[in-house]
Amino acid sequence: MKIKNFAKITTLFLISLMLVACSAKSNTALSEPTPATVLEGTWTYDCADDPDSDGSLQISKTYADNNVVVSTTSYFRPDCEAPIMNTKITSNFTIGEIVNKGSKDEYTKIDRTSDKAVVTILDQSTINEANYGAGGLGDFGFDITDWGLNQPRDVTNNKLAIKYYHLGNTYHNIFKIDSNKLFGGDQGGPKDADGRPTVLDMKVWGIR
Repeated sequence: MKIKNFAKITTLFLISLMLVACSAKSNTALSEPTPATVLEGTWTYDCADDPDSDGSLQISKTYADNNVVVSTTSYFRPDCEAPIMNTKITSNFTIGEIVNKGSKDEYTKIDRTSDKAVVTILDQSTINEANYGAGGLGDFGFDITDWGLNQPRDVTNNKLAIKYYHLGNTYHNIFKIDSNKLFGGDQGGPKDADGRPTVLDMKVWGIR
């Protein structure tokens, strides 16, 4: 499978699982800002099937102060076997108000801005494709032809990577911690005018 597909899926998962907040036009209760320490630590998500292939993905998010590093590893096979690529996106975030405070639909707003991307290719055949431009990262857009196996590559200043990973852009999402599970906004559900989800995705969560 080509890295191009995995890069797309990585981005989709990063967006669909990213914690960033939503503004409801009614039923909104303002409160004191939630401290960033509520998210402190590493949250790990279950291995997930890649909907565009026979592969899979493993995601973790590590929060410290007002920064988060989202690590996504792509795999050739289900059950997270045979790794292909790892992408680490570093972002700063700010936590906003609590919405629907005290109800079962309560959630907290959060905004995230990505400012660094590091890619590590974990498979030699993918290295060959990328370096020779025969699919994968070669035609995906980084225009990098000297990838090394298991060698992290900081692509933060690569113009094509900046565009692909939307570095510098701010995303609006929501989150909730319930029974030590971290839920994010449902990207397939309703959104407000800012593109912020207005409901939680209760099918996907991270465990700290």
